[in-house]
Amino acid sequence: MAITKIIADSITSGAIANTPAFFIKKSSTQALNDNATTLVTFTSEVFDTNNAFANSKFTVPSGQAGKYFFGVQPYIRDADEQLTRTAVTFQKNGSSNGFIETQFISKIINQNLGATTVLDLAVGDYINVGVFGDTADSGTFNVYGETDFYSYFYGFKILT
Repeated sequence: MAITKIIADSITSGAIANTPAFFIKKSSTQALNDNATTLVTFTSEVFDTNNAFANSKFTVPSGQAGKYFFGVQPYIRDADEQLTRTAVTFQKNGSSNGFIETQFISKIINQNLGATTVLDLAVGDYINVGVFGDTADSGTFNVYGETDFYSYFYGFKILT
């Protein structure tokens, strides 16, 4: 009974929680250039438990170093139907930290490209998301963001 009460009280008070945690979505569509990795601007906060997400990046707050789980799903669209390849990358302190790529047999118009990762982070480390696209006509393409959850980025600290 005593152990159960301590655990229940700790969970209720927030002493045991997967925080910091955030969920951010795009509130507007962003145009990207062909054959370049561009940082995605996520601007509409759904929640941010520690106010650690600003300027399209998550920064590890003081006293919160550890392992973090991140996920992203950009909705990529080329109105000209010329997309031949897309990739999404998590960037740690400005450098790529792995990516997921899709190459198409034929040109397409839309792509939902989801990715997840686990990273070991120190205080002050920051994470943002880059998207790469290759189009057959060397034109621009978009990462969609509107009122719905077309494109989003989320993360939380893993309890260890």
